[in-house]
Amino acid sequence: MRHHSAVLHAHTCAELAQRLTWLKFSPSTIVEVGTHAGSLANVARKTFGDAKVELIGDALTRPRTLLPWRRLPAPRDGELSSLPLADGSAELLLSNLDLARYTTPDTALAEIARVLRPGGACVMATLGPDSLRELREAWATVDAGAHVMEFIDMHDLGEALMRHGLGEPVLDVERLSLTYADVGRLWQDLQLARARGVLPARQSRGLTTPAQWARMTDALAARSRPVQITIEIVYLQAWRQLPRDRTSETRISPSQISKRV
Repeated sequence: MRHHSAVLHAHTCAELAQRLTWLKFSPSTIVEVGTHAGSLANVARKTFGDAKVELIGDALTRPRTLLPWRRLPAPRDGELSSLPLADGSAELLLSNLDLARYTTPDTALAEIARVLRPGGACVMATLGPDSLRELREAWATVDAGAHVMEFIDMHDLGEALMRHGLGEPVLDVERLSLTYADVGRLWQDLQLARARGVLPARQSRGLTTPAQWARMTDALAARSRPVQITIEIVYLQAWRQLPRDRTSETRISPSQISKRV
């Protein structure tokens, strides 16, 4: 898959939109959280009818002609770990890759559980531990610093969902090999996706130097030209737990979900 602007975010957005059609309920309140808040909520409202929409995060940076902004509210400041919403005020929460910003997901998942009504759902995409492994290995030739985040495993994420009252989790994994003309294009795409995953060497006293960055880019380019990067995407759906006598209801068709490599 070759690079174009925000290719990673666009791909996961399309996949999440497909998953919305598998839900077996019609939410009246939809919240989307993320840098590109609005792209998924617009699809969700078309799928489920004229639902109330809340957008949390930065405004979408794409041209206004690509999204009917007149039909959507302006985004409110906030993020997954600190949502400016009342308890139990949302029936469907959507987020595309913003969960990947957190080393551990617990604070964000607790917030999601807080704002969802019993019986409400969250549908999200995040990054799995195999993501950016080429970048991690290239940095390892430079120093022992922690330059690339360690993303949470699908099974650990499922346990975390249950721990915070988000039951009946359905998770699946997709692996992509993305091709970029150079490291600069890779960095730009990760920034646009809000999933850049590249950290300064916090264990050292200073930030990454130009010489360190150059050594890393040389090591990455030596692996392949153009640059190829593995991305592991974890898609998840989970429900705010109901009283026990209702938790056996089927709301997603698991047969429509498959693991792809």
